[in-house]
Amino acid sequence: MTVRRQAEERFSLLTEHVRDVVLVLDVHGRITFTSASVDEATGYSREVVQDSDLMDLVHPEDRAELRRQLTELAENPDEMMWTRCRILTRTGEERHLESIACNRLAHPGVEGIVMVSRDVTSRLALEGHLREAAKMEAVGRLAAGVAHDFNNLLTVIRAQADLLMIDLDPPDPIREEIELIASTASKAANLTAQLLAFGREQVLRPQLVNLNEIIEDMLPFLKKPLGSHVQIETSFSPRLSPIKIDKGHLEQVILNLALNARDALPSGGSLRLETEMVAPKEEAAPTVRLHVSDDGIGMDAKTRDRIFEPFFTTKVERGGTGLGLASSYGIVLQSGGTMEVASEVGQGTTFILEFPRRGRGCPGGYGADRVGAEPRRSGTYTSSWWWKTTPTCGTSWNARSCETAIA
Repeated sequence: MTVRRQAEERFSLLTEHVRDVVLVLDVHGRITFTSASVDEATGYSREVVQDSDLMDLVHPEDRAELRRQLTELAENPDEMMWTRCRILTRTGEERHLESIACNRLAHPGVEGIVMVSRDVTSRLALEGHLREAAKMEAVGRLAAGVAHDFNNLLTVIRAQADLLMIDLDPPDPIREEIELIASTASKAANLTAQLLAFGREQVLRPQLVNLNEIIEDMLPFLKKPLGSHVQIETSFSPRLSPIKIDKGHLEQVILNLALNARDALPSGGSLRLETEMVAPKEEAAPTVRLHVSDDGIGMDAKTRDRIFEPFFTTKVERGGTGLGLASSYGIVLQSGGTMEVASEVGQGTTFILEFPRRGRGCPGGYGADRVGAEPRRSGTYTSSWWWKTTPTCGTSWNARSCETAIA
């Protein structure tokens, strides 16, 4: 048995259970030895990879640089180098590898460049998420700080405008100008509220609420901003547990999602609001879930990945601030919930909100605590039904707050 054959058998035994990929390359970059782990890393069998060109596995955009590095390494005996490149697996998946290579071309037992590579795709993705989280936290703190200071200035402007209007009669032409100042300040205050929500530093006044009732109370006021071309459909779980959240902020979240759906339905369509109880996983407690879906234009992956970023908007021409979904996301997270989105181009969009339950569902089913109400489990909203119900408790939602939020 030759020295080379002995070395190959020894390498095989040593690397049989090693998860890192061990390769030996000749001076031209041809693979003369590979560990068994190459199958898991690339999807190709050991036999297929053996005697092939390393560059056949490397991403086309990374080949030139890796070839240059290996050529330089081959000219320097016993030198080592570190490199990172992308490979394409058998299924076409892109994976990131970190490698350490050592020149052992002159060694009689090796006669090649030994390269040890580790798949770091998951680690790089996690690092990216952590960097993004740190960036978002910094932006959130900055936005919240600015919002607090700006809100103090707005308080003075609004108070002075109110004082001036006390002494002015409606026919007075100056009153109209002062009312404009007051209304503009109110809209600016709403913007600061969104900034605080994004920064998760707004003051919350959580209370136990029934998500079904919140949505039902909002339906009449959603029709106007959505327009007649958007049909609202509902499907309610009859035994929904209450959740603990700031009622006004929850209404703001639902409105933001509804307006987002409206913009995705330029030619009309449907908006569906659906609630359900989610069975616990293992020892986890049951949760209350809200689906807000539309059958609109949908989003591509690039847009979907940035949808909750502050100041990111696809409505530049319409003056979008890019804070609606970002603030909604902040409200939901600050309330102990989660918010996700599923969307494909041409297939519509679904926002999934999940909240921890804070009690048991209504024994009589949804709507049992409403006087004169006929419980509705699902269907299409019509304004005539609204006037037949009389809620037993008040709501902070009204047409004026709706118009302010939309503005």
